[in-house]
Amino acid sequence: MLNYQNILNLLMKFDPIGINFGNNIDEYKPEAESILNQIKETSTREEILLIVHQEFIRWFGVEIAGGKSKYIDIADEIYNLKDDI
Repeated sequence: MLNYQNILNLLMKFDPIGINFGNNIDEYKPEAESILNQIKETSTREEILLIVHQEFIRWFGVEIAGGKSKYIDIADEIYNLKDDI
């Protein structure tokens, strides 16, 4: 099921910018909220990947966010959760 908590868990699990220190469970909270609000109308993995990547660029800048390839696993997992709706 696609929801805020699942997206937050995925961001913490994959930790694309290396800020999960185990005790900061809400570190990706703003990003998870932004991503959830935008992906409701998406239909492809590529659209989800672009949204996730762009949100990390928006929140952390290009240098810290890095390339889209860092976000493929996150986008795939979100797509799979979205399929379960």
